[in-house]
Amino acid sequence: MGRKYQLYSIVQSGASLIELLIVVGLCVLAMQLTMSLGTFFQQSTTRAALDELHAQCTFAHMKALVGGHDQKIVFDVDHHAYSWQDAKITLPDRVHFGTLHGAHGPPFAPTRPITHPVTFKDATIVFKENGVIRPGTVYISDSMRQYGYALTVSVARPHAYLRRYCYNGAWHRIT
Repeated sequence: MGRKYQLYSIVQSGASLIELLIVVGLCVLAMQLTMSLGTFFQQSTTRAALDELHAQCTFAHMKALVGGHDQKIVFDVDHHAYSWQDAKITLPDRVHFGTLHGAHGPPFAPTRPITHPVTFKDATIVFKENGVIRPGTVYISDSMRQYGYALTVSVARPHAYLRRYCYNGAWHRIT
């Protein structure tokens, strides 16, 4: 009986080691999945803020054309918000006006370091009733500065559309 008990004890401790390895492996997998989902969520939230701003700008542009009155969107960089008409839109938590370290602008011809997150004169986009939009750029990033986006109006083509860009080492236009 003594020898049989020793064999049973060795097998039992080996099973515990295997169980421990499985549990550790599952914990590592769960942590990796959580980190990936957190990163995806942060990128999606930042992109959604850009898309919301783009939608507001498109609507303001159309309202200026149809209504025959200039429209203005004013940016409050310090409070991470912008306003149009009577509405004040605050950017989501962990999203702010800013850009990534080392990024140059403007996105369509990145030649200069970005010194301010809003380059529109007086931090205001003006949509004229004749279709002209005041040129400039708004830069949006997450609080950890991993994801950067921009909304631009070209100086050369003020009648052109608002353009969105994503930064991942270089600016890429979002279609």
